[in-house]
Amino acid sequence: MGLTTEEIRIALQVALLGEIYREIRAIAFGYDEEDKIFTLRYYLEKEPTDDDFESVSEVMTEFISHFKHSEFQDLKEECKYSNLPNSQLEPLSGFVYSRRENSLA
Repeated sequence: MGLTTEEIRIALQVALLGEIYREIRAIAFGYDEEDKIFTLRYYLEKEPTDDDFESVSEVMTEFISHFKHSEFQDLKEECKYSNLPNSQLEPLSGFVYSRRENSLA
């Protein structure tokens, strides 16, 4: 039996403590239980920098420390710039963070 969404969300919430900064618009995760592939994606309001990739890597390291190594076959860390409204961002398996943004419509 693989990881549950609840287990993933709780571990991510712990891993993200003190790690969310102003330029992060949303954070999504994806987990393919069959292939054991886990993806952590930051959506940013700017083009990603080395600091952004370092941040997502630190969060991933903290996250996977909550589980057995055998739970994952592959880990993907992504930082993407997007100016799409939050409602149009790809959630993968779900969001663990989404900042409030005013609609200009």
